[in-house]
Amino acid sequence: MRLIGIQAAILLALYGGSSAATEHGECANPEMTEQFNECVWQSFVRADEDLEFAFLMALEGARQIDDIFPDGPATAEAQIYYSQQDFYNYRDSKCAADALPYQDADLYSAVVYSCLEAMTRRRDEDLRAVWEAN
Repeated sequence: MRLIGIQAAILLALYGGSSAATEHGECANPEMTEQFNECVWQSFVRADEDLEFAFLMALEGARQIDDIFPDGPATAEAQIYYSQQDFYNYRDSKCAADALPYQDADLYSAVVYSCLEAMTRRRDEDLRAVWEAN
């Protein structure tokens, strides 16, 4: 098994299979660690773009709730906004901590990006559930 195959197996075990990016084009079978890291990065970027859309939709849903209940103690919009900021702080800290054992390895970037992607996709699902329920 090539080194990349070993790295992919480790990431699969850690994060449940990262990357839609590794299923397409050049990322279907990366030959070098740099390619693999780039593919995992691209997958994270796509997940982050999806999350941004879900966040905007959740904010819109929250504004609708605020219109119905204008005298609440805190606005739904503010709660969504601040929970998103908390999510980013937690996600980034957790992924940095998860990658500490790999800090001197070629696998470090891929571990960070795979963690970021997995957590971002979970948050995306959570936010979509908020705005789809409204």
